[in-house]
Amino acid sequence: MSRVSVWLLASGITEGPVFRRINLLSKPVVGEAQSIVRHYIGDKALTRQGVVAILRRRVREAIDLGHVELEPGMEAETIQALSAHSFRVGLTQDLFAAGEDGAGIALALRWSSPTTALRYARELAVGSNAAARVLGKLRQEAS
Repeated sequence: MSRVSVWLLASGITEGPVFRRINLLSKPVVGEAQSIVRHYIGDKALTRQGVVAILRRRVREAIDLGHVELEPGMEAETIQALSAHSFRVGLTQDLFAAGEDGAGIALALRWSSPTTALRYARELAVGSNAAARVLGKLRQEAS
C-alpha cells in the first residue's frame, strides 16, 4: 500500500482509475540526434493487454537477472502463459490460504459466484494437503 500511496501522490490522481495508461510524447531536438521524451498520465485505466505486457516485461527482466529458475528453453513458453487472470487466481489462493471466507473473496474479487473462487481454492488445496505432501516426498526419494 505504501507504493500505491507514493504513486497516487506523485501522479496527482484523486479520483478515477488508479492504474492508468502512460502516454509518451517524443519531440525531436533541432540539430541533435536525441529527442525529448515526456510522459503524461492518461485518464483511462490500463487495459488488460497493457497489464499483461507489463507483467511479461517484468518477468523477462526477472529471468534475465537470474531471479527465476526455469528449465532451459522454457522461458518463452512461461512468459507467454502469463495473463492478467493469473493475478486474480493467485490473490484468490493467497486469501484462502490466509483463512479468508470464500463468499467474501468472491465478492471482493468480483468472481461470478463463490463456487468459482472455491474451484481455485481446491486447486491450491490439492497441492498442499497431507496426501500431496507425502506423495511429493515419495516422488523425490524415488528420483
